[in-house]
Amino acid sequence: ADARAAVAAQAERRNAPANRREQPAEAAPPESLAAEMARSPVPAMGVVGLVPNAKRLAAYILATYPGVQSIGGVRSDPIPDHPSGHAIDIMIGGDMGLGDVINADVQRQSRRFGVAYTLWRVADHFNHVHVTVS
Repeated sequence: ADARAAVAAQAERRNAPANRREQPAEAAPPESLAAEMARSPVPAMGVVGLVPNAKRLAAYILATYPGVQSIGGVRSDPIPDHPSGHAIDIMIGGDMGLGDVINADVQRQSRRFGVAYTLWRVADHFNHVHVTVS
């Protein structure tokens, strides 16, 4: 059983996307989004007022995807997701491949982060992945 697990882990590492940092299977969550932001060169706006799931997701994205240009959170909007702290925008610029990888990863981990829905490659969502959480 241990040999099988080791082989599976090696295969997973070989198949991991190049633009994604390796994460331990049971990685401890960052102590806080503020601490992760202090270590990250990626700017984040509107992090004060994010709900816990949005904070955890933003910290995960910052720790995992070095190609992210910035993360936006709480802001004025007629739709309540951003003003209520339930949404983040993961800015990827013109790197559609990075957006594809992030969107797929977030959807795969939807239960972990309480994802309600994502918006990617739809109107006004070609330079960022929008994620709304519970």
